Amino acid sequence: ESLSADKNNLVITVGDITTKMFNEKSLGQNLSVVDFKVAREKKFADIKELGFVGKESVFNADNPAGFITSGLFKILSEIFKKNIEETVLQINGEEDLAVLPLVLLASLGSLIFYGQPNQGMVKVVVSEEAKDKAHELINRFEMQY
Repeated sequence: ESLSADKNNLVITVGDITTKMFNEKSLGQNLSVVDFKVAREKKFADIKELGFVGKESVFNADNPAGFITSGLFKILSEIFKKNIEETVLQINGEEDLAVLPLVLLASLGSLIFYGQPNQGMVKVVVSEEAKDKAHELINRFEMQY
């Protein structure tokens, strides 16, 4: 059973543990953003260790810890232009801030799940309010080009 009632509403996971849990439960997320690290320590070698079977479309982006690069935005907007199914974005660096561009780019009603260390899983429903908040937060970051 799909988590998303509407075809335009995507289900997105950010983080290796969250993604692995979704795969183990076969929840069928559209897009997963991973960096093979847990709490900044390298824990996984490849996407198969996260439960992917190898038929996914895989994209790569460089994104240093604590930054949101223009490259990350660019690759995400390219991904969102496609029909996203079983897509993995592998980040070389850190995926910790990827939730912000995801909120800005995903269609309203999409669901984004990510792990919060020592607190469990957070679910963000993409709404106008969430987009405004993400925009505000992104404006505080220094852009890396």
